[in-house]
Amino acid sequence: EKHTASRVSFIIMFSLKPGNFLLTSSLQLKIADFGLATMVTNNIPHLNNICGTPNFISPEMLEKKEYSYEVDLWSVGVILYLFLLYRYSMLYGIAPF
Repeated sequence: EKHTASRVSFIIMFSLKPGNFLLTSSLQLKIADFGLATMVTNNIPHLNNICGTPNFISPEMLEKKEYSYEVDLWSVGVILYLFLLYRYSMLYGIAPF
């Protein structure tokens, strides 16, 4: 499908967490587990359901407000924050909490 200025599509993952990021032997970052993911276009209104991993859910989702792809940006921010605090344990697969 060809994307035009009038139709923009993107994917909301809902379940971004450290366990869903994979690092290949060539140090490429891959995302896994698209089970809750949904494709959204600018023609579809914002969503308002609650799903995902509780420690990584955005405030908008918890407050049952409408949201879009920003919920994934929140999750990435939480992951980066945890990585900065617990980088050694996270690199070795130890849960930070």
